[in-house]
Amino acid sequence: MRLGDRNLDTICALSTASGHGGIAVIRVSGGKALESARNLARFLPEMPHSHQIYFGTLKTRDEEDLDEVLISYFAKGMSFTGEETLEISCHGSPQISGRILRELCASGCRAAERGEFTFRAFMNGNMDLIQAESILSLVQSEAPLQAAQALKQLKGGLSEKILKIEEQLIWCLAHLEANIDFSQEGLQSASSEMLLLQLASLESELADLVSSYKQGRILRDGLTVTLVGAVNVGKSSLLNLILGEKRALVSEIPGTTRDLVDGELFISGVKVRFVDTAGVRESQDPVEKLGIERSRSALADSDLVFFIFDLSLGLSENEKKMVAGITQSCLVIGNKSDQAQIRDGINVCAFHPEDRNILLGLVEKHIDAFKIEDQSVLLNSRHFELLNASHHLLKQACLEMREGVSEDLICLSLREALERLQEVLGKRYDDEILERVFKEFCIGK
Repeated sequence: MRLGDRNLDTICALSTASGHGGIAVIRVSGGKALESARNLARFLPEMPHSHQIYFGTLKTRDEEDLDEVLISYFAKGMSFTGEETLEISCHGSPQISGRILRELCASGCRAAERGEFTFRAFMNGNMDLIQAESILSLVQSEAPLQAAQALKQLKGGLSEKILKIEEQLIWCLAHLEANIDFSQEGLQSASSEMLLLQLASLESELADLVSSYKQGRILRDGLTVTLVGAVNVGKSSLLNLILGEKRALVSEIPGTTRDLVDGELFISGVKVRFVDTAGVRESQDPVEKLGIERSRSALADSDLVFFIFDLSLGLSENEKKMVAGITQSCLVIGNKSDQAQIRDGINVCAFHPEDRNILLGLVEKHIDAFKIEDQSVLLNSRHFELLNASHHLLKQACLEMREGVSEDLICLSLREALERLQEVLGKRYDDEILERVFKEFCIGK
């Protein structure tokens, strides 16, 4: 996103999805938005009222009718971008919206770049950078909890947390610098013990925020549950039971599954991907060996593992070793309960439809343990990187203070930590940061 005098341009773009639909919405924003639109919408009054809707027919420069439309007008300072803005609701034909956009460009507008409306909202102080990024998260959300968390951030939930940390960090830094300035007079603005207590509290708050990225990643990308175990224990049958459809091929021949088979469900507001893997055993078959390698790779990418064993045979010593080697959250599940006396533990049968609820309940319990709904979590890798850096610098400053390091050096660490916080909020930025943020937006947002 290039800065400078491009912000003076009046821009236009289709803000609804391309293709056929009931309506299409075209957004126009900038100092000449009303002037440019009036060349098509001659029915608009000389001094329209903000947040009013006007109905009429758009006409080309040659007085040819384009479409009957509704135009919403937003005065400067009262719009999403902070600029004078109009939103034209026309019939949802690409031919109609395309002609309107061409007429607008001929009337002094230019086509907007990716994310340029949101970029202008940020530059005009209508939102901070976290809120701007949350719009993209909201647009791209696929699961209810992901959308809810993005909306929280759009409303300023995460920003408020970071602003409070920033404010307290500035307080600590100011008092520490005052102590340096008045050291020759033997005066202290705040005691070292008080400052250390405050900084340690801030360090703990940042640590909690940074650790929330794990939950945020699950909200954004979904939870991956991998079904792992030896051959012929019924993993594929259980996958079919979980998904409620015959997704995986099932047979009595050991080693039938040779590649990853997966499917998705939404559980507790989170997208969950279930992955069936090839049974792990020694094999000379090159295709089966490749499938087993892919199984090991899928295991490494799992958030939760269902280790499946044949309940009628019991858990072998080799299977116990396999379970011991799994580092992710793992649940050991006995299958084929219809062929064995029920024992302690989690026992199911792939041919009992009611057992599907047992398996889904295990995933639901795992998700609920995160308590995602009750807190603001990090969804964005940029936020994680910067807050993680700020946390390490704050932790370093606390260590330096305990060890009696020079206050000048402690101030350096604190200033750097403060700068990272301000980069998250967008109080400090450069073109590279903004390019990274807005390049993923769609045109018209």
